[in-house]
Amino acid sequence: MKSFHRVVVRAAARLAGLAAFTMLMTPAAHAQFYSGADYGCKVLLCLSNPMGPQAVQDCVAPINQLKKDLSDGKPFPHCETAGSAYAQPGNAWFDDCPEGTSALDAGVPAIVGTAEQLAAQSNRPQFGATGGGETIYTGIGSGNDGSGGFVRPSTQKICVGKLLGTKTIITGGGIDSGYESTTVNVYDHIGLVDPAQTPRYIDVIMDQKLYRRVRW
Repeated sequence: MKSFHRVVVRAAARLAGLAAFTMLMTPAAHAQFYSGADYGCKVLLCLSNPMGPQAVQDCVAPINQLKKDLSDGKPFPHCETAGSAYAQPGNAWFDDCPEGTSALDAGVPAIVGTAEQLAAQSNRPQFGATGGGETIYTGIGSGNDGSGGFVRPSTQKICVGKLLGTKTIITGGGIDSGYESTTVNVYDHIGLVDPAQTPRYIDVIMDQKLYRRVRW
């Protein structure tokens, strides 16, 4: 098993994850892993490998067993000697928005802009998505209800930065029929998050912070 330790440490170092990875477990937890005594500690150490939970041969069997156990409804194994580190499973199609952004509330329209653009705009409505202007994004909220569902969503989650103000956008119509307009929120940044290929995940938590998420 010592060869496993050397392989994992080299892999973690290549990805600049060595410090967090080697601190994940106490010496007692590492000793239990090498002796093969604790299934829960094996699983936790394998899940924390930045190269992937089955990147080394010694992790293939315990991770396969973990997937089978979770599929059969068995509880997640616990590592008694892991200190503040632990892993928890969940179901959600979307990952959290990147740091500094948050999910746009469901049904809320938004565009990207700057404070200067808002200050310079006239009081009359501006042409929007149908007039060659801004793309209007509509929020879906977090996109996660905790169940994961059975069908992969066809939409993207909208993540927004700082709210700068609001703007009225012309979305359709014309001079004869009258213009159609809507008021949208203006943010300094908008990002899109695709749904994952599977809703099932396992989060590795260390010092009360998310260290990495593994989809399976």
